[in-house]
Formats: sequence, C-alpha cells, structure tokens
Amino acid sequence: MSNLPEYIKAIRPLVGHERIMTIGTTCIIENEKGEILYQQRSDNGTWGCPGGVLDLGETIDECLKREVFEETRLTIKNPQF
Repeated sequence: MSNLPEYIKAIRPLVGHERIMTIGTTCIIENEKGEILYQQRSDNGTWGCPGGVLDLGETIDECLKREVFEETRLTIKNPQF
C-alpha cells in the first residue's frame, strides 16, 4: 500500500475490503521503431505500461505526466488521449 495516495490509505481502514473506485492512467510509450516500453512492477513482478492513481485535485493529464515521470524518469510533453 506504500504507493497509494494518502486519501486512499485513509479510506481503506474505514471500508475494509470493500471496493474503492478510483481514477487512474496508463500510458503506452512507443518509440520510432514501434517498440512499446514495458516495466516490471515491484509489487507483484508482472510487466505492464507505466501508470497510476489520480491524486486529489489533479487532472488526468497531470496524473499521466507525473506517473510516467515517477516510474520512468521520462517527460511526456504532448500525450495523445
């Protein structure tokens, strides 16, 4: 639970195992050769595209750019949604 936003950490003990609906982003990063960037998750070892959960007061665009930078150190300038 360490990568979750603080408000989700605060809600979880109140609702237990009940489902919490959140908004998040995932970014497909493709280079000029058509190769897709995947990363291995540290929590469960699976592979996937960078992304994460929206913080309070954050736009989808801001979330996408922040998550990609946090996970890859790449700066996304003009994402195509």
